[in-house]
Amino acid sequence: KILQGGKDLEKTTKDAAFLEESLRRIFHPDHTLRIYPNMDHLLRANPGRPGFATYRDTSLAVDQEFLRQTCEWIIEKVGAAARAAQRKSEK
Repeated sequence: KILQGGKDLEKTTKDAAFLEESLRRIFHPDHTLRIYPNMDHLLRANPGRPGFATYRDTSLAVDQEFLRQTCEWIIEKVGAAARAAQRKSEK
């Protein structure tokens, strides 16, 4: 997964798109690009204007959509690995 904040001032959405294109060109079998429009470089939801000053704002929480989707992805990957291990042990 390529996870990119739309308000990230250090890595841009163009950087993320470049990475996705690079993975596509080498036929990487498992990648997706997900851009979170209000997420900053610290993975926090930032409904306001992006700026480095917000990095010091401890009232900003981790983006909830990012957390939900990341947890779902981890559960999916762990489940797939467990099923593969189960099939292998049954042989």
